Amino acid sequence: MIVRREGAAASVVLQVDHDDVAGVLAEAWVTGPLYRPLRAASVIVAAARHDEGWAAWESRPRVDPMTGRPWHFADMHVREHLDFFRVAIAQVAADDGYAGVLVSMHASGLYLQRFSTDRTLSLTRRDAASDALVNTFLSEQRDWRAGLVPADVGDAELWADYRVLQVADRLSLWWCLGGARPADLVMPAAPGRDGADVQLTARSTGPWRARLTPYPLGVEPLTLRLTRRLLPDRDWTGDHELRAALAATQAEDVEIVLHR
Repeated sequence: MIVRREGAAASVVLQVDHDDVAGVLAEAWVTGPLYRPLRAASVIVAAARHDEGWAAWESRPRVDPMTGRPWHFADMHVREHLDFFRVAIAQVAADDGYAGVLVSMHASGLYLQRFSTDRTLSLTRRDAASDALVNTFLSEQRDWRAGLVPADVGDAELWADYRVLQVADRLSLWWCLGGARPADLVMPAAPGRDGADVQLTARSTGPWRARLTPYPLGVEPLTLRLTRRLLPDRDWTGDHELRAALAATQAEDVEIVLHR
């Protein structure tokens, strides 16, 4: 879950709802003026399903015992989200092998600051013990991907497709974590034309509105719908109380507009 304080409330977005926004962004990207993936369908699948391994946990979420609040994804113990990512990778790859490769790269990159392209990315409860688990996961995934990348996919195409997924993920998270008027987001490694990267900037222009520069999407403006729940921002006595509150809370769809 993606949990953010919003006044007296806590905005809660499920990872699978975040996935939906990322999938729409990827779908709009592949017809845009910058890099157009040859395997567009797989890129869209990867963006729309990259966090689906969290679904089982999100059906029975827990309270963070250190805070008394719902667990936020970046605060969870590494052992748990490694398992979530393994599930997502296997499920996606069973339907679309290349999409599974991209989800594997995405999961690996989260432990490496998106392969050094996002220095702001951190996991709050990573330590020496969890680093050993991460290193095992990274090695396992490298070996697995080596046997699944299509022979006609070169490194340039593979990494450009990965970066499309990262743009979609980061833009979706930008809203989930920033609310109606998030601070500027600068992504220096967005894939551009002819193999060159471009710096993509998102700036709020009003509540739930933003300008993208350069504008990378094939639809303008693009309207997104982010599903979230607003809970009281308070300590919860236990998992059952939190689950009951989430079940009783009506989800709301926030309309987001991206423009040039």
